[in-house]
Amino acid sequence: MPLENARKANGLFLARLEEQVAALQLTTFPGRHPGPYCWLAIVRGIIDTANAYLSSSRDAEIGIDQANKLVVDAAALGQLAVKCLGDLKGAEASELPYQLVRPLQRWLDQLGIDRTTFFRAEHAPNYELAKFGPGYFQVRDPSPSLQEAMKGIEWPIHRVTVPSRSLGMLPYFAVVAHEAGHAIFERISSDIEQGLNGRSDAAADLLERVAGRLGKNALETAETMRVIKVLSNWIEELAADSVAHIIVGPAFYFALFGFLEMSWPSLGIAETHPPSDLRRSLLFGKMQSPHGTNYAQVFLSRTGVELRKDINSPGLTLCPDPDDLFDKLKAFEMLKAGGHPELDAAIMTEMVAYMEEVHDVVHSCCENYLKANFANLVYTPDKFEADLDRHLNALCALIPPIEAEEEGILRPAALATILNVGWAVLLTRMDVIPSPNGAYGNEDAKRMERVHALLVKAVELAEARHAWEDAA
Repeated sequence: MPLENARKANGLFLARLEEQVAALQLTTFPGRHPGPYCWLAIVRGIIDTANAYLSSSRDAEIGIDQANKLVVDAAALGQLAVKCLGDLKGAEASELPYQLVRPLQRWLDQLGIDRTTFFRAEHAPNYELAKFGPGYFQVRDPSPSLQEAMKGIEWPIHRVTVPSRSLGMLPYFAVVAHEAGHAIFERISSDIEQGLNGRSDAAADLLERVAGRLGKNALETAETMRVIKVLSNWIEELAADSVAHIIVGPAFYFALFGFLEMSWPSLGIAETHPPSDLRRSLLFGKMQSPHGTNYAQVFLSRTGVELRKDINSPGLTLCPDPDDLFDKLKAFEMLKAGGHPELDAAIMTEMVAYMEEVHDVVHSCCENYLKANFANLVYTPDKFEADLDRHLNALCALIPPIEAEEEGILRPAALATILNVGWAVLLTRMDVIPSPNGAYGNEDAKRMERVHALLVKAVELAEARHAWEDAA
């Protein structure tokens, strides 16, 4: 009797899950994007597998222990299905602006990121790329439907998370390009490693400085491995920043550090991330490149406003001098359970100077790769200048940037164009944007919402033109 009761309870649980999945499969996800449906097909296959376990538990030829195990395993698969539905939460049109999904996917497609992907919005200040390999769904004796669903996936599945409405103003979506940088990092990592090998002197100095912080002559092997781990994490973050900067231009700079100021009011430093102030300083150096016309010069000449380092992030927490940073990090790390607080504090403190020394190598490797393989995606200062010439005054007159000129031909405006023109208006022209009729409350917020709506309309109409061209 207890076994039968458990079987019935799990049967009801799985039946309700089936209904939930069936309803979601009838949902129109933003941009009719296929990723969520691929994910739901896997979830349905997991439920089918669980139901097969329950059915097998009724076999009179198996013992009670085996029958109990099948029922317990069916319940575990039901919980896995629930978790997978939670992973999908926020992918619906009510949470994610439908106009943005296709352009964001276009970025991934143009970079040759051919993985099954879905996008979701989260009620948190978070941009994130998560990867799900087939092992995430590994089960015993998978149902035919699960096997079929798994075959239809380009592994690993990529889930791109963006903030929901409160932090979901369109210009900030430039940060998604950073996640695209993570997705292609493995293609660039060997070039970066080779470039860094040519700076072995900087690496030796890093190890020596870390040892000195700890009062040692040299680091032990385990300590050196810890240095290498943090170094690898920081290099990947800076490479992802570089990729985003190269394909989106100033819009990424404005978006990232404005977002970090609002959402991460601290140093932003961790074993996984360099301090926000360091990232800003390094990218600002690229905005002022001494080789030819640079973004800062274009911004000043077209807007009349100097592109200062803190133009959209005046409250970003500054990185203190090394001794103060070491003391702060050591105190913070000591709050963690276990670990090696003094070692980690020493590594992160001395890693700052190392990153300043080798950033040009990292950035050049990213730039060379993108120019060699995706030259059409590189957002140059010349492109920035052309976009501002064509669209800056027009957007101030409430005309969205729908088209851009490419080699004398009008084409749908790329997302990078729309983002950069939008930021130029937000940072330098809000005083000329008319307040909406009947506006009340915070007029600046109302004007910004108006610009946001125009940019969303630009994305929607540019995408419609893409679809028209593709069908022609």
